[in-house]
Amino acid sequence: MKNIIPYLEINTMKLVLKKIAIFGGFDDDQLYKIFSVLEEARYSSGDLIFKEREAPTYIYLILKGRVRFQRGTHKIFEFHEGDCMGEEFVIGLQPYSLSAVAMEDVELAIISKKALLDFYETDMELFGHLMINISREISRKLSMTNELLFECMDKGNPKDTTL
Repeated sequence: MKNIIPYLEINTMKLVLKKIAIFGGFDDDQLYKIFSVLEEARYSSGDLIFKEREAPTYIYLILKGRVRFQRGTHKIFEFHEGDCMGEEFVIGLQPYSLSAVAMEDVELAIISKKALLDFYETDMELFGHLMINISREISRKLSMTNELLFECMDKGNPKDTTL
C-alpha cells in the first residue's frame, strides 16, 4: 500500500459513500462509523494495486480514475469512479485471483479487512447490514461474470459444456 492518509472531509465522503452500493441504506451515524475507518490510497497510471495470489487485505472504493482487473495478459473487468472492488476476496478469504492495475491516476478510499471485522465486535447491526450489501454486490458481479462467460461461449460456439 502506498500513501495512506486518513480522510478529513466527512461531508464530502458521506455523499460519496451514499453512491456506493455496499453503503446503501445506512444512516448518517453508521456512515460516520464507516468513514472513521476509511483510509486513502493513491496510485499512478500503470501501478499495481494488488497482485494475483496475494492475500486480500482491503476493500477498495474508487473515488477517481479507472482500474483494470487482469490475469496475466487477459484484461477482465474495468472499474470506474463509484465502483467497489475487492470485497469478494476479503469476504471469501481466498487470495486474489486477479491483479488490479491503475489505468490512470487513481484515488481510492480503502477499508481494511481488520476494520471490517472490528465492526462485528463493536456494531453487529452495522456489520450485518454491510455483509448483506456486500453479498448483493458480489451476486451482481457474479451475474456480470456469467454474462461474459456466455458471450465467450457463444463466440467459440461450444454446443455442450458439462461441469
